[in-house]
Amino acid sequence: RERTLLLARITPAAAVPHLRSLMTRTPSDYDAAYALSQIYMDQGRHEQSLVVIDEALKHLPDEMRLRILRVQSLVAAGKIRSAMSALDELSMNESKERPNDSSASFVRSLMTLKRMNQAIAEARTLYESSPLNSESGFLLAESLATNQDEQEAISIVNAIDSADPDFPSR
Repeated sequence: RERTLLLARITPAAAVPHLRSLMTRTPSDYDAAYALSQIYMDQGRHEQSLVVIDEALKHLPDEMRLRILRVQSLVAAGKIRSAMSALDELSMNESKERPNDSSASFVRSLMTLKRMNQAIAEARTLYESSPLNSESGFLLAESLATNQDEQEAISIVNAIDSADPDFPSR
């Protein structure tokens, strides 16, 4: 298992048969499902990515990272209405239930689907929960700037720079 996951990072295409075998043996293996679906997404094989995610979600229905990856796969496959429905489902969950890395992906999915008010609200919640986290601050600034609120975006970046002068501005 560990060798296969390492292989997925080094030579993704070569890892596909091993990951598929691992998924057959252990369909609830989150790491294998995520790695395989991500490889398929990177290869532009969005339908196959969705098949892997949907199968894994049968065994891991509460795995937020897979649910967010599903939204991203739907967007990449051009299934915008399905992506919006899946995103609405995710929105029903409290943001506190999402790990920070999933929350960031969720915000990016909202931005991709042009749901800027919701993206800003989620990014603001994430930033306020960890104001010393530069990544969450830059995510908020990015969502604000995308929504044409450059003034507040600049003030967020300035606050981050003053709190952590060693962190490079983007």
